[in-house]
Amino acid sequence: MTAKQRLFALEYLKDFNGAQAAIRAGYAEGSARQQASDLLTNPDIRAFIEERHGKVESALGITAERILEELARIGFS
Repeated sequence: MTAKQRLFALEYLKDFNGAQAAIRAGYAEGSARQQASDLLTNPDIRAFIEERHGKVESALGITAERILEELARIGFS
């Protein structure tokens, strides 16, 4: 993985917006969506993102299910 690809992956983990992550990583704004799509299908980048995301979930104990439960609790209170 190149330094630019790694930067894309780290930026993607901030908000899971591929196009914005590509722009913040230095890819051209006009091709950001296509670049993000290509980058997110790269097995090395995908593995890096999944590993980092898993570490955050484990460290904080936050899962998608827990977030949905909390949102439902707030919404129905």
